[in-house]
Amino acid sequence: MQRQIALSILWMLGGNGLQQVLQFVIFILLARYLEPDVFGYVALATVVFDIVGTIGRWGIPETILQRRHASPLFLSHAFIFAVLLGGVLTLLVLAGTGTYIALHGWNLVAQLLLLLAPITLMQAAETVLEAMLRRNLEFKWLALRNNLASLVGGLFAIALAILHLGVYALVAQRFVSLAILLGMVWLLAGKQIRFFPFRRYRRGLFLGIARVGSHLVSGPFAGMLGPRLTDMMVGIVFGPAPLGQLKIARRIFDFVTQVTIMPLSSVAEAAFPRLVGKPAELRAVYKKIQGVCALGVFPLFAGLALGAPMWVPLVLGAKWLEAVPLIQWTSLAAVPAVVNYFQAPLLIAYRQNWLISKQNMARVVSGVALTAIGSLIGLEAVVVLFVAQGYAFMVFNWMMIKKVAGWTLRENLVNIAPASFATAGLAAAMFACTNGLRLQTNWSNLALIASVGVAAYLAVLLLVSRDASLALIRDAVRLFSRRTV
Repeated sequence: MQRQIALSILWMLGGNGLQQVLQFVIFILLARYLEPDVFGYVALATVVFDIVGTIGRWGIPETILQRRHASPLFLSHAFIFAVLLGGVLTLLVLAGTGTYIALHGWNLVAQLLLLLAPITLMQAAETVLEAMLRRNLEFKWLALRNNLASLVGGLFAIALAILHLGVYALVAQRFVSLAILLGMVWLLAGKQIRFFPFRRYRRGLFLGIARVGSHLVSGPFAGMLGPRLTDMMVGIVFGPAPLGQLKIARRIFDFVTQVTIMPLSSVAEAAFPRLVGKPAELRAVYKKIQGVCALGVFPLFAGLALGAPMWVPLVLGAKWLEAVPLIQWTSLAAVPAVVNYFQAPLLIAYRQNWLISKQNMARVVSGVALTAIGSLIGLEAVVVLFVAQGYAFMVFNWMMIKKVAGWTLRENLVNIAPASFATAGLAAAMFACTNGLRLQTNWSNLALIASVGVAAYLAVLLLVSRDASLALIRDAVRLFSRRTV
């Protein structure tokens, strides 16, 4: 079992890492061709579809992963439920867009809402099949599918951006990528969906899926809703261009977490329920995954934050300099991310569905309140309060881990201590180098401060926490050599 988990993590890290690199390179190219307000307008329109799309999933993937046995009849019920819900939500989007046009007239946002309306139904059609691939730990095929969709969709968008088609380049990117995702998941797992005579379908099973999903959907919904409401409020209060700057900062954060944390979190979501009957093994896997994750995440975010004044104009262009302080503040969320991103898989494994619902409801309510407060002060205040919320939930999650799994706070702190101490050394070295030498903005100096930071990180890692650090490094080596977790 541990070998299968290790192979799944390897595919998720490699495949997802390549996907994120592709997406990030495409994103950089699009940022150089498109203006901040273009990103802002598309962000305002996609707020609706991100919210509706998450509701459309309705916790169905988590429901499938949570079941010890998913029969063909159950999967058929789940698929029909997902598609019907997606159809209803698509009609609601169209009706809402019509109301918006009646109130505000025909404008760019209304046009984008109508163009993007079909994606809700497309997402609903792939939900169950993707969940089955994850349940069977078929992360190899998921990685190949995701990379192909990112590459083709991105190249299509770049071509349209070069032709000066603006927002339509980003719309086309989303459609093309989703079409490939949908087509490949049906090719890989479409045979697992069977349709039965009408008499075999049970109202009670549909209601059961709806009830369990109503708890599990709160996790991804809360994680998505907070940033999307922030986007909407920032766009309304500050305008599309500042929203575009905020989206750049968020995209940097998402890129690093998608490359480092999310592959491990995805595998954990599928693997933890299988280990819940073996608490010692579950505990060992959890600590190793999180410790290795911290080794990579903490220094990456520290380096991105301290080097932002130099790499942002070099990579993205001077028009994005206003995003530098936003990137720096957002990077401070690295510490709670390493804890919070593994909390949901653990609670799902222990079937703490109601606890997940309550926690995520609190996250949404507090996120809306903090965004409203921050909007009265300024754009940086919105980001600072977002980071503060992450730390508050990190403390809460540590309490929940102790309550549910019996693991102490000290265990969790010791687990991330090596990476924390070493990252402090990296930050001190990069800060001293940047400010002491007063370096000009160029690629040579960027390489210099990055090298100084890496050297300081490795030195502190080995001097302060040598044994713990070497143990985590050995775990990482074993992970990538496919031996064990």
